[in-house]
Amino acid sequence: MKRMRSSAMVSKTFLRRQIASGHLHCEGEQWSLELEDEDIPEPMEPEAALWPEVVDDFGAVAVLDKRAGLTTMRGRSGGPSTVDAARLLLSKQRGREVRVYPVHRLDRETSGLLVVALDLTAARRLSEALATHQVRKTYWALVQGSPPEQDTIDAPVGNAGKPGKMRVFGRSPRAATTEFRVIERFRTASLL
Repeated sequence: MKRMRSSAMVSKTFLRRQIASGHLHCEGEQWSLELEDEDIPEPMEPEAALWPEVVDDFGAVAVLDKRAGLTTMRGRSGGPSTVDAARLLLSKQRGREVRVYPVHRLDRETSGLLVVALDLTAARRLSEALATHQVRKTYWALVQGSPPEQDTIDAPVGNAGKPGKMRVFGRSPRAATTEFRVIERFRTASLL
């Protein structure tokens, strides 16, 4: 029997199954899972074309080029994720087991740079920096039509009623500000 540390990255679905089976133990604010070796989730290997590229590796933090078509973290479907691929890739590069802690997400169909922490201290610091808006995120988007040269959208965003979908003025909206400027215009679309 193996005791799993509270810092292990597992899905909510996995935890729910362990709670239902009675394997979850709580002592004060610390929890542990008593599992057989074969019960501990291993990273799943995605298709080679979907593997992220390591753009920068700073030791405790890595920047990945996430491909469209793969979730950031393993979800309810239980399929492979960018975090799984990064864990396998970085473990191979470093010659030892590496834990990967995502500090933000990109949607399945979104490609772009993804910052991941490789230890708990870095994960906490990066998560706090994101939560307190010390980090500025930049997204590029190809949109239909011809918006103004630049603008600011100041509208709350909330749940659209479907998992992973958000919309302006959705359920439980949170304040959101999006500034954009046109980078390039095409006949029927614009790059923001």
